[in-house]
Parts: sequence; structure tokens; C-alpha cells
Amino acid sequence: MRALERRLHRSDGVARVTSLQAAGHSRHQVRRALADGRLVRLRRDWVALPGADHELTAAAAAGVVLTCVSQARRLGLWTMTDPGLHVATGGHGAVPPIAARVHWAKPIVPRHPDALTDPVENVLALVAACRPFEEALVVWESALRKGLAARDALARLPLGPAARRLLEVASTTADSGLETFRSRGDRRNSGARALGAAGNRQPHPTARPPCGPEPGVRRPSAGVRRPWPRPAPAATPGPRPRGASGAGSRGSSPLR
Repeated sequence: MRALERRLHRSDGVARVTSLQAAGHSRHQVRRALADGRLVRLRRDWVALPGADHELTAAAAAGVVLTCVSQARRLGLWTMTDPGLHVATGGHGAVPPIAARVHWAKPIVPRHPDALTDPVENVLALVAACRPFEEALVVWESALRKGLAARDALARLPLGPAARRLLEVASTTADSGLETFRSRGDRRNSGARALGAAGNRQPHPTARPPCGPEPGVRRPSAGVRRPWPRPAPAATPGPRPRGASGAGSRGSSPLR
């Protein structure tokens, strides 16, 4: 194996041409390796060995870095789902030509120009913003447990609200992501049982509610005025026949 290929193997089979030149390989050597088929061009300043990692070659060709759950998986961290490829870009410019979920957020840790993978701090920050809380917690606890990230160092970074909450509750005692889910489920079930016990607590038989009517008695709504019952109106007497005299009336003779 020639020196150029050995140098590319040390960078996972993908490298920038300017980095190869800085390592002592001339452009002529690179062009000759491309002509011989020993290298393939991915982008103007990126080349790779044939058969190199397809995620790295895709990232180099699109000018992005692997991040979020995709890089978490590559780091050996626990991930609960495989939602496809996640990449990050500098936050400006055109949409990268890649079939992936693109993260545009500004990195909390600077990225090296030759890097095709995000630092773990950026990975955790994007996982916190991208994935559901329980799923993100599995990734965070895995990173802390493996020693890939330090709690004190993370606390000094400009983390977002979701990442701050994860940092507060993340534990390093769980042996796996499944144990993280199990312990979180136990805490939720304990809280639900406590709430259920409080809701099922029966009052003392002689106790009365502090306010409100007796059971079964309806109380009118506040502010509604109920009118007092009014007496029924007196009956109006009908017309009296001519020549008839009612009781208590003065006797009279018919008009002549």
C-alpha cells in the first residue's frame, strides 16, 4: 500500500486534498491516484478510497457533518430508533444535496474544517432539541456513563432549555438504555399510584364539606334572583243582564 492510501486509511478513507498536501502529498500524486482509480473524487476538495464509509462519503460530498442520533450511533451510544441520517451544516447557504434531516443550529463547540463528524457536545445538544425527552435521556446517560462527556464541562456550555433539563436528571448508574426506560417507568408508576391513592381516599362518615349544599339539594346559581310568588289575579265579573239585580244591589224598578 502506498503512502497516500495509508494516509487516507488513518482518516477513515476520506480526506480533504488540502490536508493531504499539508501531510506531504502533492496535487500531482492525488491526480495520478484519481486517474489510476485508487482514489475517487467526492467534491472539489474532497477525495476518498473506493469503498469508504458511505455515510462519511455522503457527508463529504454534501459539505455537512454527521450529527445527532446518527453520530450517537457511530459513537456506540444507546439509540432507541433509527430515524434516518442526521447531518448538520454551518447554518447558512443553500440546502445541502443529501437525503437526510439537516440541522441548521449554531454548534455550541466549533467544528474542525476537516471533520465529517460532530463533536459529542454538539451531538448531545442536537439530540436534546430533536428527539423526545425519554429517547434523548437514553443517549445522554449513555454518553456520561461511557465517559465521552463530562457533566461539569457540559454545564459550562451554552445549552438550550431541553439540554439543561436532561443534564439535571441524567444518571450514570443505569447500565443500559433499557434500564433508563425501566427506572423512568417505575418513577412514573409510583407517582400514578400515589395520585390514585389520594383520589380514592374516603372522607369520614360525619364529615361535611366545607361549602356547598347537601347531596341531592340543588342550590340556585349565584347572582340569579328568584321572584317571590305573586297572588293570582281576582276574577273580573261578566256583564249583568238587564232587569236583574245582584245580591247586595239596590232595588230599582224598570225605567218607564
